[in-house]
Amino acid sequence: MNRDPVACFLLEEVPRVRRGLRRYTSDHCDGPVGYHNSRRAHDEIDYPLGSIGIDAIMDRPQIPDEEWPDRCDACGYWFPDDVARQITTCRVYRRADDGSLTTLRTAPAGAVWRAEWLEPRRAGPDGRAYVVRLPDGTDWMVDGPSYDERGEEAALHGWTRTGEAPRFTVRPSILIHRTGWHGYLTNGVLESV
Repeated sequence: MNRDPVACFLLEEVPRVRRGLRRYTSDHCDGPVGYHNSRRAHDEIDYPLGSIGIDAIMDRPQIPDEEWPDRCDACGYWFPDDVARQITTCRVYRRADDGSLTTLRTAPAGAVWRAEWLEPRRAGPDGRAYVVRLPDGTDWMVDGPSYDERGEEAALHGWTRTGEAPRFTVRPSILIHRTGWHGYLTNGVLESV
């Protein structure tokens, strides 16, 4: 893992959603997810900001069989015709620093986004909840709970966030037990310890 400092940048939601085609089966696969799975990009459509309904996203266009993935990405297993077909969706975001478009799934380290869906439970002092993509690929809830070395929620411990997005300073340090990443977020820069 690269230990160089990572400058944070804000992601701003745009009124678009990317749809993909997915096929999968629960049969065992030695690949990373443990079952046969494949995804393929399909299209991008307009989708109003703040929409929570799925009607427009899940409108099932007639998709010819040849456009659907036909085999597992990890092992090459050929999917039988009756294997599940699913249309997946990802909201589109614009990077405030360079204007390029991304999704939360593909955003790199340093991405900061407002997680409005968390605000009823996990808001910071300004009433907002933010998530930061760390250098190890973990999505860290800045305004969420911290956990002790056993992975149990440490109710009295959390982070103090100051500054405006994306130039936050957060204390104490960040430690991700699952991956071992340890570092600081200071004035919008992530630094490994």
